[in-house]
This record gives sequence, structure tokens and C-alpha cells, in this order.
Amino acid sequence: MKFNISAKDLDSMGSILAKFSQTVAGDGFGYVNINSVNGKAIFTTSNPSQTISMEYAIDHNLDGSAIVEASRFLKLVRTFTGLVTLETKGSTLMIRQGKTKCSLQIANNPIVSRLDRLPGAGTLVDLGDHLGKIAYALDNTVNTCLAYYWLNNDAIATSNGYVMTEVKLDQPIGLIACVPPLAIRDLRDKVTIRHTKNQLDIATGNFYLSTRLVDLAFPPYRNIIPTHVNCITLDRKGLLEILKRAELTTDLGSVTLGIKGSELYLKAASDIAEDEDYLMGAVTSDFTAELRISTKYITTTLNSIGGQTVEIYIGKPTEPVVFKSPDNPSVTYLIMPVYQA
Repeated sequence: MKFNISAKDLDSMGSILAKFSQTVAGDGFGYVNINSVNGKAIFTTSNPSQTISMEYAIDHNLDGSAIVEASRFLKLVRTFTGLVTLETKGSTLMIRQGKTKCSLQIANNPIVSRLDRLPGAGTLVDLGDHLGKIAYALDNTVNTCLAYYWLNNDAIATSNGYVMTEVKLDQPIGLIACVPPLAIRDLRDKVTIRHTKNQLDIATGNFYLSTRLVDLAFPPYRNIIPTHVNCITLDRKGLLEILKRAELTTDLGSVTLGIKGSELYLKAASDIAEDEDYLMGAVTSDFTAELRISTKYITTTLNSIGGQTVEIYIGKPTEPVVFKSPDNPSVTYLIMPVYQA
């Protein structure tokens, strides 16, 4: 095997593959499989439930393959710039550029697990930049449905029990299932999705991912999304500014958020400081409301939602607060209030 490839492509590939190469190189995991065939270089790695591969067109090639330990290979490829030559010589893989050369021992045929690609053309879905923005609502400390994205036919949802987010897709994909976040959180723009009952395939550009679906039922989250009629529209950056002051004042991790007429107010207090801020907005009708809310979650939501203004829908003090953006109506953010003893 011998071919040339851009170091920039290697660095991009390495950043993605590293997430799927387990640190313990047992049973074939922790390895990268490099195949050169028919003018393509295919880099593949896997963990027990997911396989990812990247394909690159190469300028010339001698067909062949090599399996090398992932961490060393991925660290080495990031140290080069320009054009790099990968070549197998006996039991080693050579990485060369001019007079510089590095060599890696080729593994003795470990089992590099992979999932087979599903047949069919698939469905083209526009994910935009949503998945990374709603990832903060995942609870990665638990082994329940809250640790996964949930594909809900025409939407993707996440929740950690305190925050719930939902992104509406541009078209239905005909699948209701839990998906490991590692599989899709970094995806952007348009991707092709194919699926069966137990497996999901995602392809975009030279990137290909195959993952097993998780046998967990996500809660019927749409049943708890309220339809509040009281709404205030505010300048998003202005709200973030007064939240910064409130976060410095409170030692409880929460503040009192209230609405009176067309004005929002935030109150925060600790043993040594107090803060009270006001922000004018536009309301659907004059209403009064007050509740306690987490400064962490509201700040993260405002940073994720983007746009110039934010719409806040408020009901009773014990009901979830809904955040939406007029600039991005396909995304819904929901935050549970903090209950006071």
C-alpha cells in the first residue's frame, strides 16, 4: 500500500476518528484500519456499538491495507502539514514527508468490529447547526434514555430532567428510537439517513457512520410542553447581560424571574449582596408572573438559541418555562422552574 494524502485531511479525519477509537486496544478496539483500493483511501475505526469511516480520493495508489494502534497514529498525523505519504513496508506503516519519516508497527490482525452499511438511498435530512446546540440538555452521567438523543420521526429531542429541547426536522424520517450522542452531535447541515429496527446509518460527504440503536423508550415529552398564552419578547443579549450580574450575586444557583406588564425583572440575593435588574420587552397582553429559575440553564439556553430576540412563554410558577427564537422557530427549549421548600 502506498498513497499520498493531504495532512489537513489527515488532521480532520483524526479529530473525528479519535472519538470512536477506544483507549483500551482490546478485541480490535483502539485501532485504525487503513485500506487503499481503487483510488480511494478508507480510514475506519470502531467501538463495540459504532463504526465510523472516512473516504478520500488519492492521487495514486498501490492497493493494500494496514491496521495500526489508534492513539499514536492520530497524534502523529496532526504533526504534519502539506502532502504526506503513507506506505506499508513489511510489518510497518511509514508516514513520510520529504526527509522526515515515522513508522508504526502494523497490528497482528486484531478484530476491527464494524457494522454493515444498510441498503437503499436513504432520506436527506437538514440538521443545520442544531444538534451541538441542544447537546447541553443531555445527561451523560446516567445510563437511561436521558443520556441519548431521541429521534421522534419528525424531530430530535434531548432532556436531562430539568431542561428539554426539541428540534423539528425538515421532513419525517420514519424512525422512533434512542441514538447515542457520540453518533450525531457533531453533524452539521444535510445528511443522508438510512435505518432498520436496530441500526442507523448516516452519510455526508466523505464521512460514514453506522451505529446500533439503543433499546430504551424515551418519555412522551410532548405531553409536558405547555401551551402558555402569556409571552414576553426580549432582547437576547440584554437578558444575558443582566443574568451575568445576577449569577455573581446569587449563591443558590437560581434567581427570581418575574413579569409585570411589559417588563421583566430578575432578583438575586446572597448573605453579602443583592441585585435587582429590569428589562423592557413586548408582551402578548399585560400579565404578572414570578418564579425561580436556574441561572445556569437559562444562560446556556440563551447562548444556544441565538438570534436577536427571545420569546419566553410563562404559566404558573410550577409549570415549565418555554423559550423560542423568532429567528429559529424549529427549536423549542423548555426549563423546569426551581421549586422552593
